[in-house]
Amino acid sequence: MELPNETLLEMFRDMLRSRRLDERGWVLQRQGKVSVHVSGLGHEATHIGAAYAIHRGKDYVVPYYRDLGLILALGLTAR
Repeated sequence: MELPNETLLEMFRDMLRSRRLDERGWVLQRQGKVSVHVSGLGHEATHIGAAYAIHRGKDYVVPYYRDLGLILALGLTAR
């Protein structure tokens, strides 16, 4: 199944946003500003792929502590 270029670009942006937020969390943890940060670095593609494979509004998602990319792609904001 081929995906439209717009969808691929959106997926890439979701992966990039996930990576950047994860990196920032890691830096904050190293600075002592956050007590615990469980990184999902390197798993962005699986998170985004799962988010785009589910039937939104029909399937249930129970995110785990490393699923930052998944919840961002499903609409949770960084704030």
